[in-house]
Amino acid sequence: MSRSAWLLKTNNPLENNNESDHSAILIAKKQISEICKTLCLDTQKYEARKSVEQISSYIASSEMNRILYSEISHYLFALDSEQRGVCITNTNRLLEYVFNSNNEFTDECKKAVTKICDHCNLAATQADCIVTILKQGIEETKSAFTEEIKNTQKDYITILGIFSSVILAFIGGVTFSTSVFENVHKASPYRIVFISALLGFTVVNAIRMLLKFLLTINSKESNKSKSNVPVIFINSFFVVVLVVTATLWLHSKYDILSFFLP
Repeated sequence: MSRSAWLLKTNNPLENNNESDHSAILIAKKQISEICKTLCLDTQKYEARKSVEQISSYIASSEMNRILYSEISHYLFALDSEQRGVCITNTNRLLEYVFNSNNEFTDECKKAVTKICDHCNLAATQADCIVTILKQGIEETKSAFTEEIKNTQKDYITILGIFSSVILAFIGGVTFSTSVFENVHKASPYRIVFISALLGFTVVNAIRMLLKFLLTINSKESNKSKSNVPVIFINSFFVVVLVVTATLWLHSKYDILSFFLP
């Protein structure tokens, strides 16, 4: 580095002021941190006199001409609720000590103590409120997430149950149809129709009961006035087929219709 450049750097008043301001800020932060640390001591070990000495030293030596409230908030927010409670207890003792008529302090010292204690109470209240809000938010989120998982599980059960019902109906129908076609020449038409109708009636109502059970365990209500209409028609059809088939079989065997027909 050339001599002129070195002179330019060292003789720059703006840069020197920035370095001085930065150093003053660091010193002020350290002093405020020490004050907060003293205020957070155990109540049995706490001495208000020591806090007053620290605050008076800060007023006399600090170049900031103000209290760094952000440093107080930063320190208290890092504590747990029990430690903040200890701090509030000590600040109340500090206020009583400073404003006691037996202790004479300058107005500037009383003002600084009041501001620091007031901000400690404010920061502690804000921290407790934030913790409470966070806990409530976590609980609500956890509850909503748990409920969502339960609903998802119920949906999975419903889908699996419906799929099983469809498979049951399809496989049962195919199996029965295959058996009927293989043995159609061995049984009478009445027996085949009667057994087919009876099996169809059983399968339809079994699937209906299974779906109703799935709706029940998933706490869902179906529109009974509309959902029962197709089942009623199907059951009515099977019942008619069963009655007609039985009647025709009895007629072919015992000629019972001759008693009713002229």
